[in-house]
Amino acid sequence: MSDSIAPRVHHYDTTEEAYDWSQTDEIADGDILVVENEQAIAVLMGAYPVALTEGHGEFHAGLMESARRHEGGRYAASVDVAEKAAAEHGLTIEAHHKEPGPAVHRFKSSTEATAAADRGHVGDGDVMVVVFERAVAVRMNGLSVALTEANGAFRPVTILRRPPREYSCGKWAGSVETAERIARTYIYELAEPAPGYLPGQRQICPDGVVRTVESATDNPVTMITTLAMDDGNTFPAHACQLVDAARIASAKATATQAAARVADRPDSDDLDWCRALTDLEDALDYLTHADPAAAEELTGGRTRRITMEVPRTLVAKGDVLHAFGARLAVLDTGVTSDPGRDAAWWAQLEGVTGLDKRATYREPWTMSVDLGTAMWDIVTVDRAIPAA
Repeated sequence: MSDSIAPRVHHYDTTEEAYDWSQTDEIADGDILVVENEQAIAVLMGAYPVALTEGHGEFHAGLMESARRHEGGRYAASVDVAEKAAAEHGLTIEAHHKEPGPAVHRFKSSTEATAAADRGHVGDGDVMVVVFERAVAVRMNGLSVALTEANGAFRPVTILRRPPREYSCGKWAGSVETAERIARTYIYELAEPAPGYLPGQRQICPDGVVRTVESATDNPVTMITTLAMDDGNTFPAHACQLVDAARIASAKATATQAAARVADRPDSDDLDWCRALTDLEDALDYLTHADPAAAEELTGGRTRRITMEVPRTLVAKGDVLHAFGARLAVLDTGVTSDPGRDAAWWAQLEGVTGLDKRATYREPWTMSVDLGTAMWDIVTVDRAIPAA
């Protein structure tokens, strides 16, 4: 539309009639079509009358980007005139058409989109749409992040580790709103984002310790969120990892069922029994990180200790190992793999009684066994398991 010709406003009784007239020489590119009866206002963009209102009737709807930005701002003046016409007739133009909003780019594939972004052809805050993959992404701090379930070559939204509107202290909230609107308009399934930083969440901190979040503070200047933990320590949020809390209920059920099987006829040669033992260990380890109260409920005060034979590599912290003619409390276990040396299984041990300590060492000590040997070496342990 030429900048020298002001857009005109045309009134019609129906959007069908308005559409028909838009295909004649009576209506110019950029003119406004008003249909009060259907609460619709459109701008003729090329050959298509595109609705700026939620009501659209026979007009085209679902313009991906702001009408004010469309084709480099070609129709900005038309939006101004349409706003005035809407105010006069009590109609409402959708908010995203009133402001320029982020740039929206369309690509044939997400691979093409990410390549364009990496070459600098897509700026931070821009939205990328891949119709054939049903994917919509936003460029944030150099990351091409898909907000849709389908992500293709884009990064999944969970990489942000918080809701995308909150990422970088809300810097890209406008772009996220546009991307989500496009996804909803075209019925693309939005992905479930990672939760934000909330009190009570369990986070694995940079030092490897799991702590509970007490509060989160955003710094809009540095774009860094700081987490205050229950023990008084603070850490940058991006350096922490959220403990998955989605499986607490299933882990509790698994632990209970596995404990019943482990307590029933212990037999290290029975694959089903060994699988139950592994399931029990995994479930309790997960609960210790994700919900310590649930782990304590399962192991604290309502346990039974059974004697069983297990491969050495399945010896766990809290077991009592029968070795060297003594009963040894297992304080910790792990596997080391130093460059140039074979991997080894190790356990930190301490005699249970004074007699056990005199038979071995009076202070906690560490034993180490070649990992290959430890995998088939069967040992006897006493283990506390949840009461069935």
